Amino acid sequence: MKIIYKGEGVQNYLTDQNTPAFLNYNGRISIEIRGSSSQALPKKPYGLTTLEADNSTNNNVSLLGMPAENDWILNSLAFDPSLMRDYLSYNLSRQIGNYASRTAYCEVVINGEYVGLYVLQEKIKADSNRVDVTKITNTQNTIPLVTGGYITKADKTTGGDPVAWSMPSYTGWETNFIHDLPKPENVTSQQNFYIQNQFAKLAITSNTNNVSFTNGYPSIIDVPTFVDFMISNELASNADGYELSTYFHKDRNGKIQA
Repeated sequence: MKIIYKGEGVQNYLTDQNTPAFLNYNGRISIEIRGSSSQALPKKPYGLTTLEADNSTNNNVSLLGMPAENDWILNSLAFDPSLMRDYLSYNLSRQIGNYASRTAYCEVVINGEYVGLYVLQEKIKADSNRVDVTKITNTQNTIPLVTGGYITKADKTTGGDPVAWSMPSYTGWETNFIHDLPKPENVTSQQNFYIQNQFAKLAITSNTNNVSFTNGYPSIIDVPTFVDFMISNELASNADGYELSTYFHKDRNGKIQA
């Protein structure tokens, strides 16, 4: 993959691809189609990992000014004729003090074929410059170590990861929850029980409108992050909001954040 970038406000050309001074990245990647419903569209979304020359070692690099990492997304802006909804939402979220993926518009050419306008963005993962939570290991199974950190998503199972647990939604069908940190293949039974129990407590206390900071839902979740999350989803008219492609995280000894 090559990224041609000559500077802010300067036109880039495919003929610049062999000029080293104009290349923001020039190296190996692994790449896959990502998404669920969006996979059926002609313009595919992609996930990619920047690699060393050996084609297997992850290569942490800065792309278009974003902090160095190796996991990235090419967002195809599916079902969004404005081509702005995700870009505006993520930037607004950061401006009000929350983490959301950093973004950069780009035009994508694959195997010589122009495929359109995309947003290059960070993949959600535990990292000091992304979701800044402690990375829990499979030996940490008792309090306080088992309390974090976790990244959990409510999502479809298109990616192949197993469902950790399901919970009924107000719409009458079940929402599936999937482990993102720790990875499904690494999570222990104690960790699965702990984080699932936190969401179960949230369901019970919110359904009974228990607002106690000692044993109600404010004792389980970081309320301001949920308020901000709901505002951004409503403002964006996010059809997947609250039930799909929805991430939560919980740091050690902390509360669940949206």
